[in-house]
Amino acid sequence: MPVFRSTVAWTIHAAGVAADPRSEIASRPVPQEPLYILANLGMSRNFGTVDLEHLTFPTTLSLDYIRVYQYPDSINIGCNPPDFPTSDYIDTYIEAYTNPLLTTWVDDYKQTIPKSSFLGEC
Repeated sequence: MPVFRSTVAWTIHAAGVAADPRSEIASRPVPQEPLYILANLGMSRNFGTVDLEHLTFPTTLSLDYIRVYQYPDSINIGCNPPDFPTSDYIDTYIEAYTNPLLTTWVDDYKQTIPKSSFLGEC
């Protein structure tokens, strides 16, 4: 069995996604809602060196572990923090999440598009 060694390729902190007026990029705050982690073989030279000369495809992605940190005084292992009641929302619209025949929010599920404070609608 091959031996794999782990090397941190890059780490991002909240300040790394702050607004950058020089490049005209607005802030991209780290979301407070519970998230999932997606690990894939997507490649970009923006995040580290890509050794195209030695890559072979098809290939396999092997992960030994993914480390996730939480502040000790605010550990959340659920999906329903007080400020973002995700479970309550899902329970309210449970049919939209469980009925595979409902593929559109407006036409099939007969709901209106939710208003957006970002767009100044509420």
